[in-house]
Amino acid sequence: MLGIERHAAAREVRQRRRRRSCPADLGAYRVLRAGATQKTGYGLTAEGVLLNWGAVEGRQASVKVDRVPSSLPALPSVSDFAVGELHGCGVSQGTVYCWGANTAQALCTGLPDSEQEPRLAPPSNDARGQQISVSRSNTCARMTDGTVQCCGDDRHGQLGRGDSGAPRSAFRPVISLADHVVHVVTSDGSACALVQGGAVKCWGSNEYGELGGQTRDGLRHPQPSQVTFR
Repeated sequence: MLGIERHAAAREVRQRRRRRSCPADLGAYRVLRAGATQKTGYGLTAEGVLLNWGAVEGRQASVKVDRVPSSLPALPSVSDFAVGELHGCGVSQGTVYCWGANTAQALCTGLPDSEQEPRLAPPSNDARGQQISVSRSNTCARMTDGTVQCCGDDRHGQLGRGDSGAPRSAFRPVISLADHVVHVVTSDGSACALVQGGAVKCWGSNEYGELGGQTRDGLRHPQPSQVTFR
């Protein structure tokens, strides 16, 4: 019995060591924001440099795993970034670039390919990207004119287009959202926007009540509805 207890105690010590955080050595960089995909850590510095470490993503390297934080040279002056389970996007000088797996065409490049390095994700008009959000199969960007453009999966109406529900490989405006958007977030089946005045409006899946209307259903909801706060 004593041997079993000693074995269990030793196993607990090993598990605690594995769970112990290990600070990344970022040298002289001052990191303002951090994020992570399945195997890669990210940090955005005060100077607009986007760094990553771990499994190599978004840049070329001679190794598959890089423990040293390194910049993504294709993205200068990054103002915002978002990374999810399978892909990431960054806003560089007002232009959106995406990389990683192109699940449901979520890279917004207009092409079917996955991308090792950042590739241009052009907007549908002259508006510039300002803030970005990604999920497993969608990407949404808030533009400088207060509108939102999204791409990727539309099975639940999460692109806000109101049409067939087919995936979109390039950014398209959320045409049913007339408010000036301050911030946008997207999940696997729905999206929400904080608009001027403080209201939150959501569209897409409502299977788990994601639209915040005190109800739930299995229908498509391409039209934004306002979240009810109590």
